[in-house]
Amino acid sequence: METGTPSYIGHTTQTLAAAGGREQFAGLYKKFAAVIMGMATRASHNNLRIAEDILHKVMLQLVHMPGALNETNDCAAFRHIAALTRAVIRETLPVARAQSGVNGCALAASPEAVLELTHHRGYTLADTAQALNISQEQTKTLLKTAMNKLKISQHG
Repeated sequence: METGTPSYIGHTTQTLAAAGGREQFAGLYKKFAAVIMGMATRASHNNLRIAEDILHKVMLQLVHMPGALNETNDCAAFRHIAALTRAVIRETLPVARAQSGVNGCALAASPEAVLELTHHRGYTLADTAQALNISQEQTKTLLKTAMNKLKISQHG
């Protein structure tokens, strides 16, 4: 690995090369890694551990899609990669964010945690329930409790 190369590049390249076809994977990686990493970094709010995990998952999925990138033009290939990256982000973020929580601490199911995920991080109720490992009904109840606390504090 070259000096100044981020660690995720070496790790993912080694994993992909171990799966076979070093030249093919090197080409895919060189062409798409920066775009995937950019999307993942933005989606994860600059959490490099989560972004690297997303990059790794996308590249591994590409490995197992024979012929998926035999596009004749880069524009079609980039569209395919972007769609795949968005799908991996949707799968990865709720669980990864709940595990990392706020300041590296896991979030416990509480009205404050539900409010944080739904209103500040943009999670859906289903994503919030999954991230906190609770039912959607519990999520709705906690959200209602949080909103009532906010109303009381504004009028109190």
